Amino acid sequence: FDSKDFIPVFHNWIQDKVVSDHILVDVADYSHIPDGPGVMLIAHEGHFSLDQEYHKPGIMYMRKTSLDGTFNDRFNKILSTLIEAADRLCNNNINKDINFINMPVVFNKPWLLHARAFYTMRELDNFHDLHKNFFYAYHEQQRTFSSMESIMKFLDSQGVDTKKATKIFSSEGVSKKVQEANYLLETYKIDSVPAIIINDKYKISGNMAKTYERMIEITDYIIELERSKKAK
Repeated sequence: FDSKDFIPVFHNWIQDKVVSDHILVDVADYSHIPDGPGVMLIAHEGHFSLDQEYHKPGIMYMRKTSLDGTFNDRFNKILSTLIEAADRLCNNNINKDINFINMPVVFNKPWLLHARAFYTMRELDNFHDLHKNFFYAYHEQQRTFSSMESIMKFLDSQGVDTKKATKIFSSEGVSKKVQEANYLLETYKIDSVPAIIINDKYKISGNMAKTYERMIEITDYIIELERSKKAK
């Protein structure tokens, strides 16, 4: 995409107040400046800008206001903010020819509960915040979420109506989505995460690529390969 394509995307972010704990103010266009920040989303707490280092698209976040906590707390807060913004950019509708589907895998019984939690949060209004906070609680706070009760306790702490969440969690719709995820797990023979499937033809795993950076490089290459085939 041309960086200017994201100007209306960022304006929509401001109108919808989509970035957690940020007061979004304005959008600035610096795309005419060589090696400049491109299009920048200005917020009171920090700036978001489109990054084209090494001619690869990315997003950069520059924090302005201070954060409380340890270094790890501050680092994880900034990283989660950046991941949330990147996820929203991936889901934009600009000349969209890629449909990115984020899907959990179930390798054991606890992960089955986590998959149900994932699809439950998908049905709630603030999915991105919930998913980010759940991820942080599991990995950084070592909360195992080994029961539905512990998951509902977490959702309650996030201001979620737990009666509604419990109904969704136990619904046939969520059960069907988990079954579909398990079917794809077996179909694609996924034995580790992360894993990326492209056009039902290519499987890229972290074990194969060795690094996350290499995984993205391979993904970008295959996407361009499939685009070139489609254009012929």
